[in-house]
Amino acid sequence: MTAFQTPRLTIRPFQLDDLDALAAIAGDPAVMRFVGDGQALSRAACAEWIARSRENVDRHGYGTAAVLDRASGALIGWAGMARPLEGGEELIYGLSRAWQRRGLGREILNGLIGAARERGATGLRALIYPDNHASAAMLTRAGFTLADTAYEGEDDTHLYVLELA
Repeated sequence: MTAFQTPRLTIRPFQLDDLDALAAIAGDPAVMRFVGDGQALSRAACAEWIARSRENVDRHGYGTAAVLDRASGALIGWAGMARPLEGGEELIYGLSRAWQRRGLGREILNGLIGAARERGATGLRALIYPDNHASAAMLTRAGFTLADTAYEGEDDTHLYVLELA
């Protein structure tokens, strides 16, 4: 994924020196509550995440990226499109606790939708926990629809989809 900017953010591919900042963010259980299995990530897991994201950008042209505050240049989260094993493009995003509840999620989401359209994607999806009401509302406002309330048989995973074509 090439870098793009929103009014307050820069989203760019991860760099190796992003490890410390990403490990601090993803190591916070409150930040990771609605991500993956809901568990904080170790520094080693974050290093693997950065490596895989860089490989995905090289191989597929997109992946997970660093989210930077434009004013300070600080890494404050992640955002991007993951390529699940079954294919398809899945949006993922997260912000450090200090940067949540500022409307930045909407900026990230709109930027990711725009980047997907520029690449010619025909649709996007997002998986969220049912009690992640803020993300559900944000996705719905952006035009996503709830497609499945037990995605892959998991009662704790809701699938939202957006057709871009």
